[in-house]
Order: sequence, then structure tokens, then C-alpha cells
Amino acid sequence: MNYISLLGAFQALIILGIFGVFSAPKPIDSDRILNWLVACIFTHLTGSFIMNKAFPDAEIHNGYVTFISLLYAPLLWLYALKLQQGRKLPGIKVFLLFVPAGIAAIAYFIIGGYVITHGGKTPVFIAVYNNAVGYFSLVSYSFYGIKSLNISQRLPGLSLSGKQLIRLIAIIFMGVVALALILSVGSGMFPHEISYADIHLWIRIVSYTTLLIICLAIGRVKILSIYYHHMETAASGNLALSGSSLAHLIQDEKDFIVPALMEYPLVKDGEQRVENAAIASIEMPSAETVLQNRQKKSGLADELQADIIEKVNHQMMVEKLYTDPDLSLDRLAVLIKVPRHHLSESLNKYLGKSFYQYVNEYRINQVVEEMERARQNNTVPNILSVAFEAGFHSKSSFNQYFKKTTGLTPSAYLKNGA
Repeated sequence: MNYISLLGAFQALIILGIFGVFSAPKPIDSDRILNWLVACIFTHLTGSFIMNKAFPDAEIHNGYVTFISLLYAPLLWLYALKLQQGRKLPGIKVFLLFVPAGIAAIAYFIIGGYVITHGGKTPVFIAVYNNAVGYFSLVSYSFYGIKSLNISQRLPGLSLSGKQLIRLIAIIFMGVVALALILSVGSGMFPHEISYADIHLWIRIVSYTTLLIICLAIGRVKILSIYYHHMETAASGNLALSGSSLAHLIQDEKDFIVPALMEYPLVKDGEQRVENAAIASIEMPSAETVLQNRQKKSGLADELQADIIEKVNHQMMVEKLYTDPDLSLDRLAVLIKVPRHHLSESLNKYLGKSFYQYVNEYRINQVVEEMERARQNNTVPNILSVAFEAGFHSKSSFNQYFKKTTGLTPSAYLKNGA
């Protein structure tokens, strides 16, 4: 058990380091919530290891539930809610979520002080504390676990890794509740040779193992987020931003004009307004149009590249493959049934675009269309939800790519385009 708690604490420390090194100057709230969750796991497992080593014979090993167990489920729900709503919750509501854990923390440290000053002996009221925290934790796991699962079902545009994380942790919580009920109902069925201390030991081993799994799952989500962010940032580096940039690009590349870029909304320098909202829709170039504008030879025949582009354009518009935030070049090649290197060559040499630039143009197009539709209906859309539904993986990548594409932030586009 000590090895499990030490390994889990070490893993949590590594994940905390990843969050600290790769977080933006102003990290998004969902990352901050995951950071707190990992910090709780680290504190929980480190505290358990220290107590086992410092007080190996203390009575607390027969039962001393930590107040940190009351933090896990509310943090999971906050994370799921943040991904769904994309906005901050009122501070008073967040405060109320953690009041039970705060009360339990006071009792926890009172008991800890008593144990230290009385040579490892535990106070009489520790049983009341253990029962209260234990039962309240089970209720919390059930309540927030179900709510988090329900939220995960309503996140069609969110990254699959985020969905999987919510579902994994919620299922683990529900499994802990089921295990507790089984042990409570069937405690009389165990052989007399198995003592309460043995059962408690195995419960702690299972609990620490699940915390280790949760920690690794959070690390996976963070690493994937870093990967996607860097890929999208690199892909967006060559994107034209405004009319002047576009004119410069056309002057330098007379033999290759991208019709899609001509459809981007222009911005007046003085008024900072969208000059024509009707042209915000991005029309992807057809294979025939591109064939006339691009005659450079490559290892792959132009006719074959035209067929590939026509096929991928059709699948993008009909199936909306771009709404999958985990869509990759490999997966797209499998879906349209062409070799990966043929697809990559067609995008890079025939369209002059990287894979992520090509996909994100479709995503921006859908976001702009939703904004225009909301504007016509005199409604204010949840921009982040619209971005997630269009296939963007994170708020930061969406904001960055939207501004590079339109010259405005999403909120400014809504305001100035009215």
C-alpha cells in the first residue's frame, strides 16, 4: 500500500509539473480545475504515505477517512460544467460546494492533533467523523458522478479525451459506491478469518489505485491538449490576416491564388467593423478551380490530386468530419480511403495548405455561420459552445485562429458586425 501511495504521489507531482511548465500565463479555467484535482490527489497520497511511515502502529490505521475525499466529486462536476458552459460559475455557488470539505478538514486536523499528542491513540468521536465523511462522500460520488455523466452526453463537439476523462472518473466514483454497498450489505458473509482491518486495508489499496489511474488519465488529457495546441499554432502560422497581408501574398504567389481567402470579411482600420457580413461564409475551392490556378508538377499527378481534393471537400461538407476535434491526417485518410501521403501531398502542394489550416477553415466557417444566424435572430450565442461544436479542441486555439482568420476576436466580431 505504501508503494502505491508513493507511486501515485510521484505521478501526481509529475502531472503538476506538466501543468506548471506548459500552462499559459492565464490558464483556462478547465485546466485550473484539473490542476486542483491533481493537487488534491498528491496531498491525499503523500499524507497517507507520511502517516504510515511516521505512525506505523497508530490506531488511525484502523480507520481515518481524509476530508480530501469530499473534494473529488465537486471538482469533477465543476470541470464537466466548465467544458459545457464555457464560463465561470458564481463564486458563492463554488464556495458552497466545498463547505462540507471545509468542516471535515477542521475535524480532521483536530483528530490529527489529538493522535500526535496522545501517542497514537484516537479520540472517541473519530467513529462519528469517519461515518459522517464516509457516507457524505458516497452521496457526493453518486450525485456528482451522475450529473457529470449527464453533462458528458451533451458535449458533441468537445474533445473525445475530455469526454473520456469525465466518464472514467465518474464511473470510478460509481464503482466505489457500489463496492461500499457490497461490503456494507455483505459484511456478515465474509469468513471469520478475515478481520475488519484486512477489509479496510484492501479498501485503501483499491482507493489509492483508482487515484493513481485518475491521475494518469488527467496527465493524458493535458499532454494531448499540449500536442493539439502546438499543432494548431504551427499550422496557423502561415494564415493571412487582413486585406494587406492577402495582397502581399497574392503579389508574391501570382501562380497560386486561394479563392477561399478572398471570402474572408474585411475590416476597416478606423471603424473596426465587418465590411460585409454576407461574405463571411468561406467557399472551399473546387478541384477544377484549383487545377486552373495550380499547374506545378509533383510526384502525384494533378488529376489524381484533383480527385482527392474533390473527395475530401465532399466528405467535409456532407459528413462534417471537421466537427471531430480529434480528427487527424491519418484518420481523414482512412475515412476517404486514400493513402496518407497522397492526401498530405494534395493538401500541401495542390491547395497550398497544411492539414490543420484546411480543417480549421471549415470550423471557422461554421462558427461564423452560427454567429450570423444568431445575429439575424437577435440572440447572443455561447461562442465557446459553438466553437466546440465546430470541432475546436480548446478555447485558446479557437480564439487564436479566429482572430488570425477574421482580424477580430469572436466577441468583437459579434459586436462590430451587428
